[in-house]
Amino acid sequence: MFTRRKVLESSGYSVVEATTADELIEVFMAGDFDLVILCHTIPEHEKRNVVRTIRDRSPSTPIVALTNQPSDLFSFAATSVLSDPSALLSAISELIGGVRRPKNGGYNSQTH
Repeated sequence: MFTRRKVLESSGYSVVEATTADELIEVFMAGDFDLVILCHTIPEHEKRNVVRTIRDRSPSTPIVALTNQPSDLFSFAATSVLSDPSALLSAISELIGGVRRPKNGGYNSQTH
């Protein structure tokens, strides 16, 4: 994740990390985010809960799912599913139109 964070920040994005599904939900509920990135490291059953929670609170927030298996069940509710992490920046640019100015608390992207 460190490399992904470095790439995002060097491209002008603010990044908030969460190490567990519960932490990600807590951070998301407390903030105002332009985008959520879900990594393949979250267990399948927890991904579904995260996606459901995000969709319930903010249906229009894009969710980018990074996965080793594009057929993962959670991906049906993701806005974009990437099996190639090198495509992340272009996917973000397409979804939110490039760099956004920080909103609530200075953050504008969330990543796990």
